[in-house]
Amino acid sequence: MAGELFVLGSILADSKIGWTAGRAMTDKPAKTYIVSIYEKPHWRTVLTTKDKAKAEAVLKQIGKTGQIEEIIPKVNR
Repeated sequence: MAGELFVLGSILADSKIGWTAGRAMTDKPAKTYIVSIYEKPHWRTVLTTKDKAKAEAVLKQIGKTGQIEEIIPKVNR
């Protein structure tokens, strides 16, 4: 378990997640991808990003059974 946490920490340290300032109202809302792994008895969130390729790479590098959730924000009109 300690080795897994070290790998996970190095993955997150290598990723550069940038925050964007406010967007124009005409822009489509960006999808958010949440990478989670199952550790009995709970799911644990590993990474939250807007980059689908990064989410898939992190899940592959961890090598455990996990999932990627795709969250699409609702547009208020």
